[in-house]
Amino acid sequence: MTESVQRLLTVRDQARQARDEAQRALQQAEQQCAQARSQGQMLQSYRSDTAVRWTTPRDRATDTVQMDTAHHFLARLDTALRQHEFNLHQVTTQATQRRAALLAAETRLAALN
Repeated sequence: MTESVQRLLTVRDQARQARDEAQRALQQAEQQCAQARSQGQMLQSYRSDTAVRWTTPRDRATDTVQMDTAHHFLARLDTALRQHEFNLHQVTTQATQRRAALLAAETRLAALN
């Protein structure tokens, strides 16, 4: 085998490793997105259930302290939802970037084959 062919094979192996790493990174990012979406759905469901529980008229009397506590808790849930939306946007952006990196790695590898 000539030296130039050996170099080409080495470069191709490195490109294959880079592609494999990019695939793993994308899979990890997609898992994080799925987990974040699931967590967001649970958080939204919990917020909805809590709002219904505290805004639905009941037979028993509720004092102002309980109502105030419930409103503060709902406000904290709203803050958590906003933070979660920000985090979801970040992991989605990361997944998009990793998808682009994988495409670039696959293109480099295809050019060497």
